[in-house]
Amino acid sequence: MWLDAALVLGLAALTVNRFAPDIHSGDVILYSVMSLQNVTLFFWEQNRLLNVGPLLTSVIRDPAANLYANLLFPALAFFAMIRFWTGQAARLASGGGRVGLPGARELFVLVVAVVFLVFRPAAVFDFVIWHVEYTLSLLLLGLAYVAFVSAGPRWLAWPAGMALLVVATGVNYSVVLPALALGGTHVWLAGRLDRRALGFSGAAVAVFAAWGMVARLYPGPGAEAYAGFDFSSLPAAMAGVIGNILQVLYTVNAIAVLVLVAGSWWWSSRRDAPGIADRDAVPMGRLGAALLGFGLGWLVVFSGSTWVVLNEYHFRYFAMVVFAAVMLISLGLARVRLPLGRGFRTALTGIVLAGVVGYLARPFVPLEDYAFIQRVDALGQADTSFYAGDFNLAWAAVMRGLLRGEDSLGVAERASGNGEALRRAAQARIDADGVLRISCLKADVAECVRQANTYIAPLELREARVVSDRGHRVLALAPMPPRALKIDAEALARLPGLVGRREAGAVVSDGRRGFLLYGPYETLPAGDYRLRVFGEVDAAAGGHVELVSGTGRERHAVFPLADHPDAGAGVVEGMVSVTSPIRDAEIRIFVTSDDRLRVTGYELVPIPGPVDPQPGP
Repeated sequence: MWLDAALVLGLAALTVNRFAPDIHSGDVILYSVMSLQNVTLFFWEQNRLLNVGPLLTSVIRDPAANLYANLLFPALAFFAMIRFWTGQAARLASGGGRVGLPGARELFVLVVAVVFLVFRPAAVFDFVIWHVEYTLSLLLLGLAYVAFVSAGPRWLAWPAGMALLVVATGVNYSVVLPALALGGTHVWLAGRLDRRALGFSGAAVAVFAAWGMVARLYPGPGAEAYAGFDFSSLPAAMAGVIGNILQVLYTVNAIAVLVLVAGSWWWSSRRDAPGIADRDAVPMGRLGAALLGFGLGWLVVFSGSTWVVLNEYHFRYFAMVVFAAVMLISLGLARVRLPLGRGFRTALTGIVLAGVVGYLARPFVPLEDYAFIQRVDALGQADTSFYAGDFNLAWAAVMRGLLRGEDSLGVAERASGNGEALRRAAQARIDADGVLRISCLKADVAECVRQANTYIAPLELREARVVSDRGHRVLALAPMPPRALKIDAEALARLPGLVGRREAGAVVSDGRRGFLLYGPYETLPAGDYRLRVFGEVDAAAGGHVELVSGTGRERHAVFPLADHPDAGAGVVEGMVSVTSPIRDAEIRIFVTSDDRLRVTGYELVPIPGPVDPQPGP
């Protein structure tokens, strides 16, 4: 066990030092920024538990050590996953009584060598260091499966397996598909309905359904695109997917590995004693067919995903296909009977491991020499600790600042993870200087202003100063004065609602209880406003109109419909005092089953002078 742990840790550290200094992404840096600044229930602006690594490393407060830990964690998950699977493959291959097969550790080293022999550096970084949601979820899924199907007491093993499934599915909801494939393959190999396998599959579906309900409470941007599928252009989509996968492979090496594994399997099977091959060929053949079928099925289904289409069929969305192929190759290697003594096979494994280490080895690279630091430094320095613009560069600049002891904050996409700390720091700077200066890195000025309006407060541009001709500007932003928010009949039809019916130029209650309409999630500067909702009230029985933000978590004013029973007075009219800027202002109209009203629009108009703030609910 200690030797395996040392192998996994050593290979993970070598891989990080080999690839991370030259390749970076904003997502990977965000792991560490989140860990240091704000660990939330879900990864910033996503409804998945991608923050498992940041949560575990949040006890490390030194930025450099924390960044190293967050680079290492995904690599540990990758190599632990490969070690777990090769252990299972070695056990399955030896089930027929054959001798001379590679052991689990020997097989692990061989498969790792194949990974580095076949995949280009960009793919290695993507699978090993970046997208932990695939490797960690598969590792936990495998451990959960073993817990469910083990011969131990179910009262102990099944709760442990359920806990592993909860985390695995939270990290990556799509892991339910390999879970079902694993349970189905177990039944196929056993030739009967096994209660343990059925319990595992049922638990995976139940956990997936539970996470689905939780995810709906915390929708991230583009949540609808994640769930959409369009198979109308499937052949062209699959061609694009396969082309992208081939681009990250050393194609000649991949073909050579496949031919070598297939030939070795065939040669080894012919040399088996009569009866031995028959005893294990059928289960292993079925397992190989199951892996092949799963990979092809994933390829077809996710080639039609609207989210994959939006991201131009990026190969990372087909990591499950890649890992299924790696597992299939490991099964082939596991069946190769080496006509050599144990000592010679161990020496051969050592030679292969030395080759892997030689490929990965490079002098230790300190963080200040990482490429992402150099790319940010090349843009020039500015006297600000707020960074917006290009996603990768902005978060790289934040991480650079943290490494240098500065209180850096991101304003780029996913800046919601800074939470209140970002808004407090921005407001303090505005109070002190009258403006907020942010670095806009390789993006249009309008885009950087939009990001500031999205994540800080309603701000307007006062000045844009060029720092360098490489795409670095410093923007001076000031609070936006109060402005009107008006929704006419045409805009009203575009607002969402849970009850009611849409008529020409109006939304009408229909006897159901719920929100007649809500939205539009607009930025709203601080100030005093008059809210007027236009329409007619025929019966008011407990409904209300409210101004909220934070998807309803913060209420700024509530106006009962009963205050204005006269149809000529409209639905609601009242004063609102907004003491601090709102980033996602929302007018919601709630009706009971007995309310009868017709809404034709509303307006929120600034008024001069202070007003009495409306009471809360």
